Amino acid sequence: MSISIHIIDKERRKYSAHFMMWLNSYDLIKMTAQQTLGEDVGIPELKIKHYHAIWYYLPEEEGEICEINGLENVRASEGVVEANLLKNKGDVVRSALSSFDRLAYVIAKGNSTDDALSKAKNAIKKINVKLV
Repeated sequence: MSISIHIIDKERRKYSAHFMMWLNSYDLIKMTAQQTLGEDVGIPELKIKHYHAIWYYLPEEEGEICEINGLENVRASEGVVEANLLKNKGDVVRSALSSFDRLAYVIAKGNSTDDALSKAKNAIKKINVKLV
């Protein structure tokens, strides 16, 4: 089972963050309620087949985006299962103060947590942003 949680900026109507959790067949809502009530959730040992990591592209400067590209190259990178831009040409970006300031994200799969994170970090470097 895969659960996607999106936080939406209603003012700009854009996805501001993306978080994915890969679960086998657990009732996450029931388990959260049980844990909140202090009950033993009884999570069995997970049998992990693949590891996933998410990495965000944060602005290094402030300004208006005059060019943003490279998403096709990111998506073609080894291990990448999902990648998207969160900003478009013409958007004004500022120094990262919250999740709303992220420009893009990459989710990558690997044979270990370090492998997945390395693949996500390497892939996101292929995004090219020019500001004015």
